[in-house]
Amino acid sequence: MDRFETLLEARVRVLEHIIEGGGVTECLDLLCRDTEAFDPAMRCSVLYFDHKTMCIRHAAAPSLPDYYNDAIDGLEARGWSRRRVVRYRSIHW
Repeated sequence: MDRFETLLEARVRVLEHIIEGGGVTECLDLLCRDTEAFDPAMRCSVLYFDHKTMCIRHAAAPSLPDYYNDAIDGLEARGWSRRRVVRYRSIHW
């Protein structure tokens, strides 16, 4: 199976999950796992910005250790703009 077919299958899995009434957390977890399947060395994490507390919140990271997710969750993030930012950063354990 080529990468395009793999991507389409992942898309179908996520859409089926949504149609079946699956939760947001499980959907994000599924997205991360399917993204990581493209490259076994890659790890995926979904974070969001909580405007009320001005903190970064953990949403999904199925392959990252709990201590890492716990350390990220609740970090203060002042001075952020409303722009969406996607960044790649290599972390060496």
